[in-house]
Formats: sequence, C-alpha cells, structure tokens
Amino acid sequence: HWGVVVKDITSLSHPKVATKDYGIILPKGSTDLNDKLLRTPMDKELHIIVDGNRGASLDDFLGIRFKVFDSKSGRVFPMGENSVFAPFHEHLKQLREIKTDYGTLEERLAKRTNLPIALDGDDRREHQSVKLSTSHVQPPSEDTHVISERSVSRVSQWVDNLQNSQIPPVHQQQAQQMSDETLPEAITGTDTKIYESLFECLATDGKMVKAKLIALKEANDEQEVIRIRVIPAEKNLKPLTMHWSVGYERPGDWQLPHTFMIPPNSDMLNNAVQTKFEAAGDEKGMENFEITILVADLKHASENSALPIAINFVLKDAEASKWYKTAGGSDFHIPLTRFEKASKGMTDFEADVGNDSLMIMPILEFESRGGLSLMERFKTARDMISSSQDREMLRNLFVWLRFSQTRQLSWQRRHNTKPRELADEIQILSEVVTKCWKSSQSVSDRDILRMMLSTIPRGGGDGQRIRDEILVIMRKFEIKKRKGTWMEEWHQKLHNNCTPDDIYICEAYIKFLQSDGNLKVFYEHLSKFGLDKQRLQTFERPILQDPIFFPSIKNGLINELSNYLQILKSVHAGADLEHSHNLCKGFLPAALNSLVDAVKLERGHPSPGYQAILTSFSSSVSARRQLWDSILHEQHTSKVRDMLYLDIALQDQSRMMVEGVLSSMQERDLALWLQLSLESLCYTLFFSSNMKSLFLRRESNAGEDSDSGLLSLTSELIEMLRDWSSLIESMGTNMEGWKDKSLRHALLAAAYLDRLERMLSQ
Repeated sequence: HWGVVVKDITSLSHPKVATKDYGIILPKGSTDLNDKLLRTPMDKELHIIVDGNRGASLDDFLGIRFKVFDSKSGRVFPMGENSVFAPFHEHLKQLREIKTDYGTLEERLAKRTNLPIALDGDDRREHQSVKLSTSHVQPPSEDTHVISERSVSRVSQWVDNLQNSQIPPVHQQQAQQMSDETLPEAITGTDTKIYESLFECLATDGKMVKAKLIALKEANDEQEVIRIRVIPAEKNLKPLTMHWSVGYERPGDWQLPHTFMIPPNSDMLNNAVQTKFEAAGDEKGMENFEITILVADLKHASENSALPIAINFVLKDAEASKWYKTAGGSDFHIPLTRFEKASKGMTDFEADVGNDSLMIMPILEFESRGGLSLMERFKTARDMISSSQDREMLRNLFVWLRFSQTRQLSWQRRHNTKPRELADEIQILSEVVTKCWKSSQSVSDRDILRMMLSTIPRGGGDGQRIRDEILVIMRKFEIKKRKGTWMEEWHQKLHNNCTPDDIYICEAYIKFLQSDGNLKVFYEHLSKFGLDKQRLQTFERPILQDPIFFPSIKNGLINELSNYLQILKSVHAGADLEHSHNLCKGFLPAALNSLVDAVKLERGHPSPGYQAILTSFSSSVSARRQLWDSILHEQHTSKVRDMLYLDIALQDQSRMMVEGVLSSMQERDLALWLQLSLESLCYTLFFSSNMKSLFLRRESNAGEDSDSGLLSLTSELIEMLRDWSSLIESMGTNMEGWKDKSLRHALLAAAYLDRLERMLSQ
C-alpha cells in the first residue's frame, strides 16, 4: 500500500497525482485503496519507474511512503500507524529511519497482567531523559583572537566581492510561476498605476495562459479616469468581459455605478454592469485590451456628491462560460483616489478619507465581525496581498499581522476551525509572501515582507493529525474523554480552535510530567510565552482544570506527547530555530549545518559560559552569511521560505544572546561584540536590498523616498563595517591594549563610533 510524497515531506498524495507531472509509471495490477493510497501486488521486489521527462521539476518529487502487507499471514510491516519513507533524492536518506513501534493497545495488553501499563522501552527512555537533564554537553568555546580573525577575514572577502560586483544574481521567478518577467510591461505614459494583479484565463487554443491586469489613473482638476488594462503573456487571448460594480460607503459593496461612469457597449444587470474589453494596441508583440471608466467629472457635480470609493469586478469568458478572479482567488478590487477639495461637490467623508484609509477597510470590516478565526484572518491577508503589493498596504498588513501574532487581536470568536484547513491556509499565505519577497525589487518592500513572514506560522505539515493523534494518545493510555478533566478540555480546544498557543501548552505539560506533576513548573513555562491560568480559562474552548499527573504512564506519555509536539510545530511554528533547521538540514551545505548546530547547542545549555556565548554569536553571524548565499541561489519557493524562517530564527537568537550577556560583557571584548553585531545588521539590510552591488553607493540624485534612504544607509553601514574591521585588524581585539596605541587610532575609533551613532539614529 503506497502513496507519493510531493513538495512537503509530511504530506501524502495518491500516485496518480504524480503520473502526469513526474512520469510515475504505475505497476501492473495496481488498484485504488483510498484517495491517497494505491494497492499494488508484489513478489519479492517491486520496481516503480519515474520518467523525469515530463516538464515538472523533480526537486518537488521527494519519494514514496509505503507499508507491506502479507495477505496469507495477515502481518504488516511496519506495525501500527508508521510507514516506510523511500527517498528519491540522496539528501533525504537520513529521513528514512523507522520509529520504534510498540504495537496496538491490545498487543501490549497481551504482554501485561497488571494495569495501567507502561510502554516497552520506558526504562531506557527514563535513563536517557535523566542523563540528558543532568549532564549537558558544554558548547564549544573559541579564543577571542580566532573569532576576530574569522570575522575580519569574512568581512574583507565580502566587501571585496562587493567592490568587484561578484554578488550572486538576484531572484527571478521560475518560468512556471506567474512573474512579471514573463509578462510585457504596460505603456503607462503619464498615467499613475494604482493597481496590479495576476490571473490565468483560456486562450483561443484552449490552453490556460497567464495575464496581468493593471489599473491606470489619469486625473486633472476637471475629471478622473481609470483605465483597466489586460496584458496577456501569450497571443490569441479570448475576448473578455468585465462584470463590475462600485462601492460607495464600503469598498466591498456591489452597487450600480452612476450612469456617467458606464462606458458604451455595456449591459446593465441587477446590481452590476458588464462591459466588453476593447483592443488597445500591441506591446512587445502582444495585443492589449482595455476598458476606460470615468469615475469623476465636474460636469456631473450632483452625482459627484456620492463618488465611489472602489471598483469591484471579476472577468468573464462569455463563450466558455468561465469566470476569472485574482491569483489569490479573490475578486479584483481597485481603490479609487478622489479629489481632495470638498468644495467640488463631494461629501466631507470623501474629501477627508484618502487612499491609505481605504486600504485598511477590509481589515476594519473583518475585525468588526461577530465571529472570526485565525484561518479567516490569514485568508483575508492573502486576498489583500494577492490583489496589490502597494507599499503602504504592505505596511498596514504587517502591523495587522503583528498585532495578531502578539495576541492583541482575538484568534477566534464564535467560530470553529478544522486544523487541516487552518494548516492549508497558513501554508498558502506564507508561500504568497515568500513569492512577493523573491520578486520585489524594492528595498523597503522586501524588508517589510521579511518582517511580515516572521508573524506568520509556516503552515502545511499534516493538520489533520492534530485532531487524530490526540485521540490516539488518549486511547493508548486509556485517558477517558470525561468532561471536566484537563486532557478532555485541551482535546476539545485542539479539535475546534487549534492555535500556536497549543505548542506552549504541550511543552508545559511535558515539563509538568517530567517534574512529577509540579504545577508551578507548568505555569512558569506558560508565562514565558504570555500565557497564564486566566487566559487558558478565557479560550473559546476554555481549559478550566489543572493538568493531571499519571505516574504509571509518565514516560510513555512524555514520549508520545514529544512526537505530538512536532506535529503541532509542523503547522504552527514559523521562525523556531530547531524546527526551521530540521526542515532545511537536508539541502543546506554541511559547513552551514555545523554552524547552526553550534548555535543550537549553546541555546540548549542551561548555563553556557561567557566565551561559549561569544563563540555561538560568531557562529550565528557566520551562518547567516552562508545562509544568504544559499537563499540567493535557490529558486524553489518552499525552500526559500524555510531558509528565511531559519534566518529570522538565527537573527532572533543573536539578539537574545547579546541582550543576555550585556550585564556581564567584558570591556576588553566590546570592539569585537560591536563588530559582530554590525556585521549581522549589514547582512540583513544588504540582502533585503536585492541588488548586485551596494558598495560606496550614493543616492545624490534620488528623491527622499524610503528606498533611497535605506539604500544610502546600507551602503554607509557597509563602509563603516569595513573601516571598523580594519581598525580591529590593526589594533587587536583586546581593547585594554588600545590605550597604548597612537592618538590617531583613538581619534579614528571615536570618529567611527560618532558616525555609527548618527546612522543608527536615522
């Protein structure tokens, strides 16, 4: 019984899904077992052939997952719910290990005469857990001089590459993705582009083709015109019709526009208008199609008193009876800019509320609902970012998602969500944000998108197992689903409103069991993540009781919950260092993996020494440098996303290391700490810029926008890093010896610090 693993190592799909894209040749005699598995008879061997000449990248095809059944004896391998993973790629072979299987509850009962029972191997696990908790491996410590030499060498090589423009090429979207690179640019002239979105539609030959839709605004003191243009990626685009309406008070309303707004060749419906696109000339050999809408005109002053604030529409292929929306699956939505003077026949509301305010209307409408959930919030965010990547809109989205991440907004209110659906929606949003980050050429936008990604869990994984596995655990250990018990209350929350909080609840319960039922340990761990007893009791599905300690099944329950914790993290963990590294480990270079392992070792130690923290900080900075090289060369969206999460986790860990050691930082090492901190900051800013060269860049002719300011600051910081690195190289890392150097060196150091202070204040 077997299925294929595509894109996500934790997923399982029916082999027929892979026959078209990856050339899986189904063996003879195969029949469907269910919607995910195929039943194939075999003798001693079974050969499954993969024909890699089907066009799709084999990087996405990870392997197969299977179980072997003996129809005569009824035996199965492996037993229980585990299965064997057969990797298609060399770097995935480490994941093929089979977890120890303890059989079903009935099989274990047959071996025992007393109840409750413990699992086989509990004694060994108990010994191992005690050993791990009492004997920690001390993180490696390196000499300060060695750390300094490595940093100076790393900076020198990096800056030399900048001077010689030897920076890896920036990201380009893959051919199969809907990218600006595959579509002609519109001729905008003096018009202002206020909207852009991508979609797919049918061509005359029946194939689905990519197309870009943009909205251009042309305005003067007399009137305002919106031109909506469709730019196909290929020729022979079928004629399209725009099914549209406007919103007067709320952007999402569907109401009839004023009569002066309706173009010729339009048909009136109940609350919408249908207008056919007309040819608008060629661009790069592709015929464009356009509709022009007059949205405001002084000749119609009486009607201007209630101007629309948005145009909402979908596209229709009348011949094929098909409807098209944005790539994110939402309606096209164009916010309108209006005249700013109320004296021209407009209401005070229309005069005072600008385009920026209209952008957050979907957010305000969502948060004012009676019932909401995290899944719907992420879906709304995905629709907004798929419709437009306007810089101000991205900033609003980041603030909104950051408020959500910090629990300033409700995660659920009179609404239940299936974990599987939540996991799918989170994965879609995280991939959309990553694609926008990859394709954006704006420094500020990429910086915002990267921060936005830090507020979103990773998603994917196997959300359905969140519901299933907690029931399996309760059944295995005969923990009854009795109302009013802690486990039952948590189980109900997991089934109906699973959130990132459940990661910390699971961790706290494991620590509670390890401490032999110490409630103080349970609530102390929760408090580290902003949770307390009162918050547990105010969940939509409240947890009112204290957890219960089960001495006889303690070790077995710890083992099962530890596995369950990984399932929770596969969905809800984003920039978690351990989880992110586990996802990336298979395709990262060995040297980079070693650096991250060193950081994790210091992180897991209860009391690392000062020199170990400094060494770990140096490893984190070096890992970020190498990680960005991997990101810049990677084209696979899911891998880029996971590496971005890992980089964010390393950055957070670096910050915590510096903050934790501030009170005990030795003065002689201040120059080195500053060097490493400045190096880490430069990597963040430089690689957010997505440019080939920033060295000694000056924006003398650029305007005072956020991009030019950030580019100028980044190039200045890189210069500062180079100069400070040269100073350390000539003066040494021990600042106690600096007083013996010349006055010139002292003045240089003072000048560099003044310069750095001014830059940071900007």
